[in-house]
Formats: sequence, structure tokens, C-alpha cells
Amino acid sequence: TNQSLPESRRLIGKETVTDLLSNTETGPASLTLSQAADLLQNAFIESVGNDTSQYFLNMLFFSDFRTQITNPSNIKLLNNASLKLLAFEPIINSNISIDSVYFDTPGRVINAYENINIQLTNYSKAKQTDVPIKVHLADSLKVSALVSLDPGETKTVVHSFKSTQLGLVKAVASIDDYPIEYDNKLFFSFPVSQKIALGVVKGDPKLSAAEALFSDDSQIEMTVNLQGNISVSELLTNNCILLNETQKLPGGLLTELEKYITNGGTLIFIPNTENKPDELNQLLNLVGANNFAKLDTTTIRVGELNYTNFLYKNVFAEISNQISFPTVKKRFISGTQNLAEIPIVKAENGDKLISCIKHGKGLVYVWNFAANQQSGQFITHSIFVPTLYNMVLYSGSTPDLYYKLNSDKVINISLPKQVAIGAESIFKLKSEITDFEFIPRQWFSGNNYLQISTMSLIEKAGYYSLFQTDNKVATLAFNYNRTESNSDFVSANQLENTLDSLQLKNIEAYKYKNNFSNYKELADATGKTPLWHWFLAALLLFIFIEMALIKWIK
Repeated sequence: TNQSLPESRRLIGKETVTDLLSNTETGPASLTLSQAADLLQNAFIESVGNDTSQYFLNMLFFSDFRTQITNPSNIKLLNNASLKLLAFEPIINSNISIDSVYFDTPGRVINAYENINIQLTNYSKAKQTDVPIKVHLADSLKVSALVSLDPGETKTVVHSFKSTQLGLVKAVASIDDYPIEYDNKLFFSFPVSQKIALGVVKGDPKLSAAEALFSDDSQIEMTVNLQGNISVSELLTNNCILLNETQKLPGGLLTELEKYITNGGTLIFIPNTENKPDELNQLLNLVGANNFAKLDTTTIRVGELNYTNFLYKNVFAEISNQISFPTVKKRFISGTQNLAEIPIVKAENGDKLISCIKHGKGLVYVWNFAANQQSGQFITHSIFVPTLYNMVLYSGSTPDLYYKLNSDKVINISLPKQVAIGAESIFKLKSEITDFEFIPRQWFSGNNYLQISTMSLIEKAGYYSLFQTDNKVATLAFNYNRTESNSDFVSANQLENTLDSLQLKNIEAYKYKNNFSNYKELADATGKTPLWHWFLAALLLFIFIEMALIKWIK
């Protein structure tokens, strides 16, 4: 069946097939046709060996064939295998699903206001009005609202709240919708920090404007490192790293920084304008950012801020066209143009002065000029403070809010500093509401990062704690895949037409009307006649003949 537990995928006798089919219930788990075919064929090879030429595999798929899982073009059959698709009448229900939850900004800080976004979809053909939606954070109701959805509409509901609890916050977004209920809740969790840890690496020992900005801040804890005197392991534990006008960096440090960003860290790169572009491009190439082509000493004025970027959220009471922007005297002109790089500050001629690019799970902010007076007026202008400050404030190695069940995705976990990792370290996942626990596949990627795979063994949505022996080191939220939320189906006739157009051999589609207790109907649909009743009749006949012969002899 769609369920991934071993008892749901096993060899059984033909006598129990109809009973199991009759007792099969609907659920949130899903498999595409190609995934199911691969699973069955792999099980077939394991049972008979690699030489399958002496056998023939006849596969029967019973399904309502939802559009999202029906992909016959991806099915690859063995030469000695056939597949019959038995489409039964689907049960069409109206349904509303909570599809996703996300924040506008990375990183959560205590007492900071946040926007939480909840995406919903109305999969029914009727308008749904005044649907109540709630969000509980740490068992406290933070959001309660009504939403209306047109048929087929997907809508994002945005609400503001303040993080008032330190540490891990467990949350759930929920609606009341029937009869499909497994997509009514979406569990998620996120850490809230007391302070943001900022690590600064600089080439000049003098106090810089960037350091002065964070020196006495209550929300940001800054550690300053002179280049050449860096503890790399300590540096990589920060939420944000600022490279401030450094000299050429060694290759080993660049490699570690790239891993740090990939795993969710934030890097702010302010170049030293005395360096050659090729030296600076070593880092930019690693993260996929635009390269520096040459240094330009022509004075140019800032012409545009990206007001839609979260760095400037709640910064300006109103946006005025009369604002006097600062000038920049010395800057690097970008050569290559990566469309994924988002401009934050532009010059009057449209050139990027400050930009942002996502790399892995992290962010890189690239300044094309140095943050000093020799490079212009930017550090003395009012836009300098919110630009740099919010880069740090909204940074952080933020883990995923939640994960999907029955997914092969590798989960990356940043372990607390006090968690010791050794060759014999074993971590286990345990449900917070049942006795279910297991040891996931696990390996380490350095810098206290643990990677795990659940191997699709988790069946129920909710919170699962990660333990090292008896020490809880993380809490993860898992949710049902929303594939089964959509009530669009492919009919038997549509399946037949698709198979004909694809000219797929050994794959046929049938319409299956009744339940699975009628053996004759099953035989008619599959073209296979069950012979057990003929053998039973022959056995009774031979017994009768034997009794007659014994009586006659006597």
C-alpha cells in the first residue's frame, strides 16, 4: 500500500488479497505510479534473484488515480513484467488544505515583531466563506482569523506577532474542514534567540564604522578577529560573519565559509578596495555571486533602495522621492550578471552597489565598496545603519520550520556546542505523543552539523525529538504530504488514451466499479482466470470416485 512501514509492503498469499483490499482505508500517504512500479519490481528481483528470465511479473494497481501521482510516462517495466491499472470510482470531496507556513525574514529574536505567512488552497468547486484559521505558538493562541476562498484559489494570509519566548517554540496552524482532515493542521517549530552572534574578521586593527555600530548593542553579541589570528571553529559558530576589508583569504577558510553558508549561515562581504578583483572573486565564485570586473573611482550617487526587501521593513514611515542619497567614490563594477542576485542598493546608472544572493540555506550580502570614508559618504548617511544592522539582526542559521513525511530529503541539524560528536555517537528520533522511536540513518558533515534520513519510517504528523542517549538536542516537526489534498482524478478512459498516445507496452487500464470481494470481476478485469475452484471441484470428484470404488469392492 502507500504506507511505508514494512507490514504494509510484504509478500502475502493470494487468499488474503481480497480481504486486505477490502479493509484498506484512505490516508495521506502517496506514491506515484512509477515509484510503486519500482518498489514492486525491486521486491520481485530480491525474491527470485537477478536472473528473472524464468519468471513473469504481473502487477495490479488499484487506485483512484489522482492527477498528482499518475505519471505513466515515467514507468519503466522489466521485459518480463506487465502492469494493469484498475481505476475505481473516486470519492470526490470538497477540501481546504493548509499548504505551507513561512516567515518574511530569517532568524527569530526575542521581543521582535514577525510576519507569519499561512498559505491555504480551496480544492473544491464551491466558494468557501469565513473559514476559521488559528495559529498556536507554545500552546498559546496568537492568530485567529476568518478567510474566504474562491473555487481553486490559493491564498496567503499574513499576520504579525511578537516572539516572547526564548528557545525552541513549537507551533501549529489549523483550520476546521471535513471530511478530509489530515491537511487541517501544519506543525512547525523555530528557535528564538536572546542575542544574535556576530563574528567580525577584519584586516585593519583600527575601529571601523561597522564595529562601532554593534559595540554596545543589546541584541547583538560581537566577537572581533584580526585576520591571521582566527579560530575557524569558533568563527563558524556565529549566526552571522562579517568580512570587513580583509586581505586575500586562504583557500581552507574560503572552503569552510562556503560550507557555513550552505548550512544556513549569513555572510556579509565588504571588500578591501586595495585588493585585486581576482583575489576577491575566489569567494564570490564559491557562492555563485557576480564577479568584480574592475575598480572604478568615478564618483556616483546612490539612486535606488529596494524598499520591498525585508532589510527595510518598518524602517521608513513613508517613501519620499525627495530623499538625498549619498555618493560613492570608489567601487568595484560587477562583470558577470547572475539573475539570482537581488539588488538592495543601486547607483543612479542602475549598477549594483549592495546585493544579496541565496546559497544553499544561507545568505550572502555583497558590498561593491568599502565601508570607510575613502569610499564615499555612505557610512555617514542615515541609510547605513538600517542596511548593515538589519543584515545582522535578520541573520541566523535557521533550520527548516518543518519536514514532509515519506520524503527522501536529507535533514541538516546544527547541534548545540555542548553536544560531543564521536565515532560512537548514536542519535535517535522519538515521537512526543506516542512510544514510537527509531534510529535514523545518520552521518556528520563537520562543524557540529548532523545529517539524518528518516528512511520514510515516520507515519504520523507531529513533533519528534532528537536524542543523544537521554539528552534531547533538537525537536523536528513533520507533516503529511499535501499530494492527496487535491481531488483531481484521471479516469480509466483518460488513462487508456494516455497509454495509447505513449505507446506503452504491457500496460493496460480498466474501469473497476465494485468492491474487491468479487473474484470473478477481478479475473475479468485482469484477464486472469482464478483456477483454485476447479482444483477444489476435481478434488471432491476424486474423493467421490474413491468412495464409490471402495464401496463397490466391498
